[in-house]
Amino acid sequence: MKNIKVFSISAMASIVAITVFTIIGELAAPFKDALKAMTGHHWISKSILAVVIFLVLGLILKYTAKANNEASGKYIWGVFWTAIIGSIVLLLYFIIHAIA
Repeated sequence: MKNIKVFSISAMASIVAITVFTIIGELAAPFKDALKAMTGHHWISKSILAVVIFLVLGLILKYTAKANNEASGKYIWGVFWTAIIGSIVLLLYFIIHAIA
């Protein structure tokens, strides 16, 4: 189904963005401060940005992506593995950050 493909790609992009925003926020205080200034807390700002990325990309892909009914499972597994890999990347980052 086209919607599974669109929502899966949008979800994967949001997961990657949150992972990247989190690491950049830890490495660059001005970036984290900018996120805090947006809403009062950096996690709320990251969440809002993730929703915006999901919705905007979803709308764009809804009108541009071609349906691929055979690959629905592939996209669902892609979301699963993107979430797992993003979690592992953040876990490793914070472990290394705590040790160093």
